[in-house]
Amino acid sequence: FDDEPISPGEYLNVVTLGMYRFAKVDATYGAIHAGDLLVASPHAGYAMKATDRLQAVGAIIGKALGDLDGSTGTVPVMATLQ
Repeated sequence: FDDEPISPGEYLNVVTLGMYRFAKVDATYGAIHAGDLLVASPHAGYAMKATDRLQAVGAIIGKALGDLDGSTGTVPVMATLQ
């Protein structure tokens, strides 16, 4: 394991355990920040922040990798493959 910084023009391998996609999200139900779990929103076709982790079990779409405050838009999401 090398802790040296990556120089311009060099490559770094990144391994993920899920699929990265942009998703339509609705932050009118609560601001979305990187790391938040996302579930289906009452706004059809959109995801929203999961506010109750116990109720979200089995309904999680993925984890937000970006932020959005008070509106609709898109954020990168690490999709769960279940």
